[in-house]
Amino acid sequence: MLKRLCPWRSFTIRVRYLDALAIRVAVALPGLLLPTISQAEMTGAAYEQAREIPRRQTSQGSRDPNRWRPYAAFVAEAANFYVLPRSLLWAVMHVESNFNDKVISNKGAVGLMQLIPGTAKAMGVLDIYDPRQNVLGGARYLRWLVNKFQGDVVRVAAAYNAGPAAVERYRGVPPYRETRRYVHRVITYYRAYRKQLAD
Repeated sequence: MLKRLCPWRSFTIRVRYLDALAIRVAVALPGLLLPTISQAEMTGAAYEQAREIPRRQTSQGSRDPNRWRPYAAFVAEAANFYVLPRSLLWAVMHVESNFNDKVISNKGAVGLMQLIPGTAKAMGVLDIYDPRQNVLGGARYLRWLVNKFQGDVVRVAAAYNAGPAAVERYRGVPPYRETRRYVHRVITYYRAYRKQLAD
């Protein structure tokens, strides 16, 4: 019904945790039209270089203190396009992958923003291993969560980790140790990046 009434505003996202079932839900975003990450957008030297990234798992992120630099342009682009603070994107990326674009979690989450394949597909990502697409896909998902939870960054962070259904069920941060620790880390980095970036 929702798609029939608002076909130009609705899209489908995969909810990660809902009674251990991966289900599809239709969501409308009033007043916000989010385009998919199309092939036409994927141009330039950065994309050509990103295509060569090997599809392999690594045990931990690089210790290089400048490891974030290759992704600064992607973060700036995503923040501008989806009207998000760069500090939020950097914070989520820092906690999710420690700026390791090749990491794959034991749950199958991939890349800088640790997208699971279902969420990546729903966000219009064509190549989950492409760092630029991964960042844009993660930013698009964050934009949806920010809208859904009226800009409450704590609930947004909790939903990115445990899924929006869990946040709604518990009316806040779910009582999961992993999620509570995750939220604390994201908010800590978010505040630090806000001071650094003046965002």
